[in-house]
Amino acid sequence: MFKKLISIVLILGLVTVSLAGCSGKEPQTPGTETGPEVTTQPTQGTQAQPTEEPTKEPTPVPATPTPTEVPKPEGKTYEDGFKSPVAGSKDNFDADAAKADGFTVVTTAKEFIDAIRPGAKIVFAPGTYNLTDYTEGLWNNSSVEDIEYGGILELTEWTELVHCFDGVELKIKDVDGLVISGGSEVRTETELVISPRYAAVLVFDKCKNVELANLTMGHTDTGDCTGNVVDLYRSESVRFHNTDIYGCGVYGIGAYNGSADIHVYNSKIHDCSYGAIDYDWGMGLFEFIDCELVDTAGLSYSATAYSKLRFERCTLGDWETTALMFRDDVEHIDCIEGEMVGEYPDYEDYGDTAPYWYGQPFDPSTFDFDSMEEAYDDEYIAAKPQYDYYSSWTGYMKVQSATGRTTYLPSYDVAADAPVYISCGFRFPDDDDVDGKPEFYLSIGEEYYQGTWYYDSVYSAVLQLNENEDGGRYGGMNAYVSVYRDMDVEGSHPWLMLQLGNDVYWLY
Repeated sequence: MFKKLISIVLILGLVTVSLAGCSGKEPQTPGTETGPEVTTQPTQGTQAQPTEEPTKEPTPVPATPTPTEVPKPEGKTYEDGFKSPVAGSKDNFDADAAKADGFTVVTTAKEFIDAIRPGAKIVFAPGTYNLTDYTEGLWNNSSVEDIEYGGILELTEWTELVHCFDGVELKIKDVDGLVISGGSEVRTETELVISPRYAAVLVFDKCKNVELANLTMGHTDTGDCTGNVVDLYRSESVRFHNTDIYGCGVYGIGAYNGSADIHVYNSKIHDCSYGAIDYDWGMGLFEFIDCELVDTAGLSYSATAYSKLRFERCTLGDWETTALMFRDDVEHIDCIEGEMVGEYPDYEDYGDTAPYWYGQPFDPSTFDFDSMEEAYDDEYIAAKPQYDYYSSWTGYMKVQSATGRTTYLPSYDVAADAPVYISCGFRFPDDDDVDGKPEFYLSIGEEYYQGTWYYDSVYSAVLQLNENEDGGRYGGMNAYVSVYRDMDVEGSHPWLMLQLGNDVYWLY
C-alpha cells in the first residue's frame, strides 16, 4: 500500500513538470532578473492562457537636417557684359573667393603698384588708400636728379611716377586688359586718394581694355586744384563701372590725344571745379549711361571729326545742362536735365549787308569734290565776316598728295602723337598793310605762323609764311590757296583749297 502511494506521488510530480514545460516559459537562471510574472486566472472548465504584452511602436528618430548652403551673392552685370567681381557691402568681401576668380587682392598701395601689369585683375580690400603716403616716399628716396615739374621715376615696365609741382602722380602705361576694382559694390567703401593738388589720382597712357569698378576717387582736400581725378592719354576701350569721382579735381575725367571708346556706367562725377569731363582731341565715342554729373562747373568738349559725346538716362546739373544747351554735336537721350544758368547769347544781326552764306545752315559733310570749280571772284578769300578783323576758315579734310590718303579734320595722329588740324584767317586790305600786302595767320597742328598774302591770278593767292619762333616745319615757305564752290548751285558755300608742301587741305 505504501509503495502504491509513493508511485502515485511520483506520477503526479512528472505531470506537473510536463505541464510547466508546456507553458512556454524558460526556467530562470539563478541570479538573473525577469519582468513581472503574469498571473492568469483560469476560467472554470478551461485551460488557463497567458496574457501577451501589447506591441509598442518604435519612437521615430527625427532626421538630421541637411545644412542648406547660403548662395554666394553675385556682382552686378552691366550692359556691356562686365560683371562686378564683388557683391554686396564690405561685410560680404571674400578674399579667398576673389583669389579663386583670378584676382590679386591688395591691401596696400605698394601691393597695388606691384600688381599692375597687362592682363592683371586687381581687387582692393575695402578701405581708404592714400597713394601719396607710399609714392612720395619712393620719390624722396630715389636718385632722380630732376625733381622739378615733369621729372620721371620709373617704377616698373608699366608704372612710373611723374612730378607735378607739389607732389607726384602715378602713371600706368602700355597695359592691355587691366581690371581694378574695389572690394565692395558699395563704392564709397573703397577709396583711392592723393594729396598733391596738381596731380591726378590715376593716369593711363597708351592703355586699352581697362576696367575701373566699385571705386571712389578724389583728392584729400577740396577746393581749387589744377589736376584732374583720372587722366587718359592715347588710351582706348576704357570702362568705368559704379565709380564715384569727386573734386577738387579740375575735371573728373580728362581724355586726350586720341583717346577713344570710353564708357561710364552707373557712376557719379561731382564737385569738380572746372567740369565733369574734358574731352579734347578724341578719336571715338565717350558715353555715359545711368550716371550723375552734378555740382561741377559744366564740361569741356573739343570735337573732332571722329569724336562723339553721348549721354543716356543721366542726371545733369544746372551747369552741366547749360554747357550742352547749344551743342548739336552732343547726344543726350532720356536725361533729367537741370536749369540753364545765365542768358541766351546775342548774335550780331548783319541785316541786308550779310553775305549770302552767313547764318545759313551748312553741313560740311555735303562736300562734293567732283562738283567743285575754282571761283572767279577775288572777294571770297577775305569776305567772311565772322570776326571784325580777320576772315576765318576751318579745316575739314587733308589729302596726302603722295598716297591720296584722306583724313577728316580735326583729328589726332596717335602714331605721331600730334593733333591734325588747320585753320587760317585773312585780314581785309587796308592802309596798314605791310608793303601793300594784307596779313594772314595759319595754325596747323601745334604750329602757328603769320605772314602776308597776295593774289597771283584771278583764281588763287600766295601766302608767304614767316619763320616760326619755335622752328616750325613750314617757316619761310609759300602756301597757295584757291577758292572753290559748286558752280551748279546758286549761292553755294565757298571752300578754300590750301596747298602746303606735299599736302592739300580743304577748309570752309
